[in-house]
Amino acid sequence: MRFSPPVGRGSGERNGPALSPALLIRGDQRLPLQDPLVVPSNLVKTGVVLRSCFLRDCDPARSEIADQAGFPRHATAIRQREFTAGRICAAAAMRELEYAAHAVDVARDRSPVWPVGLVGSISHTSELAAAAVARTTSGVRAIGLDLEHASALEDDLIDEICVPREREWLAGQPAQRRGVLAKVIFCAKEAAYKCQYPLTGEMFGFETFGIDLSLDRGLFSARFLHAVGNFGRGDRLDGHIWIAANHFVALVISAQIPAMADA
Repeated sequence: MRFSPPVGRGSGERNGPALSPALLIRGDQRLPLQDPLVVPSNLVKTGVVLRSCFLRDCDPARSEIADQAGFPRHATAIRQREFTAGRICAAAAMRELEYAAHAVDVARDRSPVWPVGLVGSISHTSELAAAAVARTTSGVRAIGLDLEHASALEDDLIDEICVPREREWLAGQPAQRRGVLAKVIFCAKEAAYKCQYPLTGEMFGFETFGIDLSLDRGLFSARFLHAVGNFGRGDRLDGHIWIAANHFVALVISAQIPAMADA
């Protein structure tokens, strides 16, 4: 199994059309007041803004997002709702950064193209959407965000997702927790992949990352088990992971200098 190009991150930057300050909404629809993903306090000073919403509250037919060039007009209704919800969250994050909301275009590989001066990542499940955005002047060069339902990973996927050392670690955990912990590993790998993609443009399988979890601190490290682009074997991407709204949330923030392999 291989990662796909992240439909939550893009490497290009350009400014699309400016969007209305009413959060891309026509008529009387508003961005839901409830932001379901509570952000840990240790992320407040990272320069990254994360906004989220429920898909059920985002109607493409009542949003200016449906007029964007990248809107998936021929996709299913649920895909259109996912796209709309993610862009609404991105616009909300831009405004919180005091950046005029612009359209987030779509690259040929379907990844988002962020406005000049911003980096970000978008993720969604069947229930939630979220976007994490930062100004490049904050020292952030890439972001990877992933949402997953807080449920167990299917048993037949564990061997595809987890490398031998991870499977050995899982075997030492209580049986009733193994599937859930495997899902946490999956979520962490997805976020790390989405963070590295705009930096390397490389696609690869789950076996490229080895995950070290520090769940008591809400942290993880994704180590490169093979060289990828400018990342050498043993280099790592560090991330945060937590539970909110019955979802696992993984967020990787890459600063200007990547974390190197331990000496």
